[in-house]
Formats: sequence, structure tokens, C-alpha cells
Amino acid sequence: MKKGVSTIIAEILILALSIGLLASFYVFYQDSTERVMKGAEENDKPFVCERSSNIVIDSVNGSLVFVKNTGGSIINASRISAYIEGLPVSVSAPDVLLKPGEGVNLTIGTTPASGDSLKIIGDCNSGDEIYIR
Repeated sequence: MKKGVSTIIAEILILALSIGLLASFYVFYQDSTERVMKGAEENDKPFVCERSSNIVIDSVNGSLVFVKNTGGSIINASRISAYIEGLPVSVSAPDVLLKPGEGVNLTIGTTPASGDSLKIIGDCNSGDEIYIR
């Protein structure tokens, strides 16, 4: 009779060990999956932003620059920055959200000279560069 009881106890211990290992694996897998998904969502935002955002310089009249949102995402006009010959210049822009197709007038701190490059960069590091005639 002792042999029969030992076999049953051994089977119960193996079953308990298997359930414990499966539960541990499930908890580990669940936590790992949540971290990977959260990281993927955070890393995907800049990619989507860069791919769907674009602003172009429509016209320049002295220090007044008209830019237009030609991308598929909304751009905050107050976050647009400007560079003349690669050097940052101040930008005065209304605090508006530009929907796709909308434009806005910006006032830059320095009037670009003939032959200068003027670069405009928006929220998502997308933008446009032109040479002043």
C-alpha cells in the first residue's frame, strides 16, 4: 500500500510543479508583452508624425513668410522654427493649429538676403527649404 500512495503523491507534486511553472511563465509573458507594446506605441509616434507631416514655404515677402500644411497631420504653428543659412532665427507665429491644407503667416526676426537659404521646420522635423531670389 505504501507504493500506491507514493505514486499518487508524486503525481500530485509533478502536477503542482507544472501548474506553478505555467503560472510563472504566463506572468512573465504578460508583463513582457505589455512592455513591448507600450514601447512600440511610443516609438511609433515620431515615425507616424514624420511620415504624415509636411509644411512648405508658399511665399516670402521680406520677413513675412507664408507657410502651408501640405501633410496629413495637424501642426502647431507656434512650434515652427526658421533657419537662415543654417542659423536659427526668431519666429513670431500665432498660436494656432494648422489642419491639412491650411496656411499661416510667420514673421521671422531677420529678413533673408538674396541668395540666402531659408529653412522652416515644424513639429515633426519636417519642413521646407528655399533659396531667396
